[in-house]
Amino acid sequence: MPEPPLKDAAAGDGVWLARALRAHRTISASNRTLLRVTDERQLLHDRCAVAVEQGGYVRTGVIYADHGPARRLQWMAWMGREDGRGVAIDIDELNAAGYTWADTPLGQDATAIAIRTGKPFTRRDVTAGPVFQDPAYDALRRRAEQGGYRSLTAIPLACGDEMIGALFMAAAEPDAFDEQEISLLGELADDLAFGIHTLRLRREHEQAQETIRRLTLFDTLTGLPNRAGMFQLLRERIEAARAAGRPLAIVHIGVGRFHEIGNALGFGAIEGLMKVLAARLVASVPEGTPVVMPGEGEFAIFLDDAGLEGAVSCARTALDLRSEPVEVSSALIAPRLAVGISLFPEHASTAESLARRASAAMRLAQRSAVGIAVYPAGHEQEIAERLAMMGRLPRATEHGELEMYCQPKVDMRTHRTSGAEALIRWRDPERGLISPATFIPVAEQAGMISVITEWMVQTAFRQVHAWNAAGCPSSLSVNLSAHDIQDPAFIEHVRHLALSLAIPDNSIQFAIAGAPEGHGLRDLDRRFRHRLFQPQLPAALPDPCDQDRPVLRAPDERESRLERHRARHHRSGTPPGAACRCRGRRGPGGLAVPGGARLRCGAGLFRGQANAGHAVRRLEIFVADQLGARPPLRPREPGESRWRCGSTR
Repeated sequence: MPEPPLKDAAAGDGVWLARALRAHRTISASNRTLLRVTDERQLLHDRCAVAVEQGGYVRTGVIYADHGPARRLQWMAWMGREDGRGVAIDIDELNAAGYTWADTPLGQDATAIAIRTGKPFTRRDVTAGPVFQDPAYDALRRRAEQGGYRSLTAIPLACGDEMIGALFMAAAEPDAFDEQEISLLGELADDLAFGIHTLRLRREHEQAQETIRRLTLFDTLTGLPNRAGMFQLLRERIEAARAAGRPLAIVHIGVGRFHEIGNALGFGAIEGLMKVLAARLVASVPEGTPVVMPGEGEFAIFLDDAGLEGAVSCARTALDLRSEPVEVSSALIAPRLAVGISLFPEHASTAESLARRASAAMRLAQRSAVGIAVYPAGHEQEIAERLAMMGRLPRATEHGELEMYCQPKVDMRTHRTSGAEALIRWRDPERGLISPATFIPVAEQAGMISVITEWMVQTAFRQVHAWNAAGCPSSLSVNLSAHDIQDPAFIEHVRHLALSLAIPDNSIQFAIAGAPEGHGLRDLDRRFRHRLFQPQLPAALPDPCDQDRPVLRAPDERESRLERHRARHHRSGTPPGAACRCRGRRGPGGLAVPGGARLRCGAGLFRGQANAGHAVRRLEIFVADQLGARPPLRPREPGESRWRCGSTR
């Protein structure tokens, strides 16, 4: 009698052992696939294949849980077995059936319950169960009948707080999936969930890296390579051109008035303009030709196997974009473009140098009427010298390297000197005497022009004072800018020098470069009068509202100095060899003035030689003409020569 129970127990132990072994085989084979797979879908496919091929399960699948409002179930993989090998089964019908993991009539199958509860759920003798009797589950019932499985289990796939979905396993026995087997399959599900989570983290990291790469190498507005991307691309092109022995050209395009447009119309207009120009440039070049954005308001085109002729042709095509205005922010903008060209290997052999020289050529093109410039040899050395000069300028003012030279003005009627013009020079210890045409633009760029102007005015006032003290009074003309005489601090400095050094009437004249014409000149004259002639000055000052003799006067003509010289000789009847009041120079070593003295005034001279005994009554200021149309000549006064030459009483 005891044998049957022993026989039944032995049979039960064998079944349990067989089921445990298939679960172990599935886990072992699945772990090996986890180490090799790099794609999430491939991981799901391989896990399902291992379960049917190595574990011997009839059907297996992976279902994901959609966390949207509908909480849909999405079958990702479904695998059956034929002739001992795993075969993928179509899942489109299941995904179209509308099954959900919500607690609704369509959310009562094993996978939905496992996902909803977070615990394994097993059904035995599934075809006889009440769920598969519902017509809504016909798709699942047919698959169970076709696959020949009688029992199934669904184990949730979760990693931390994230519910991914469920692992579905089906067996042919109606009473499969006991507690021990489900426990082992739970480990399989945990490993699968960890693998899915790891692959997703890896994919997110790769996407983040790609985003960083795009932000680093591409412009977010136009999608074109930015400055960093340009250099990476250019290095590759140069290496290819060097290996093939062929040329390479860069066409660098600058958009003029870029910041002015932004200030007037806003950043939206700038963005719209750049997007349109980028699209037009890309469309204007052959497909595959790189178009990049090296900087704000700039584009560049790389031309493989192109020399100067091809680069100039491309530049002209780019300039043709000016003919079609761009509509942004309800305004039509006609872009002002300038194009610079540099060539490999003529101009440079590295990406950085080639791009820099194309940019320098573009800056030159902005100042030309043609709008196209090729990088000139020696331009970079000239820029380096200007930068070095900019660094030495502060030392020049501190160490007394600036010098003032006086160029006489001669009266054509009397053939005598009638004052002088103050000219500044820089005696650099390294380069010798430097012309103001060279260092004044550098000083303006370095923001030191006000320091140099202050030194020049102070030295000129002291020179005039020294002439008066020496008994040879003379006037001196100093060149300024319109910006200088509108600076209250500068005007206060002039007033202080005039009072402290007792400068006589008409002894200092200012030649104003870049002054406005017409009403602008009168407004400048009125404001200068108001600021210079204040109530605290001596009572001997003339009425600042006197409009008969303006403080600021426009020039007589726009002709060059030589043309004015000849015209005045012709109109006055003065013989060509006679002396005249036109400006002339005898050289930097010193010029003749009344009394035969040679004037060469350096920094630091005539300090402390102030004589406050004289009252300042008027500072006559004349404007050097660098503007538009010629204003009419002022009528001459009694006893005055017929034509004025930049000086008056």
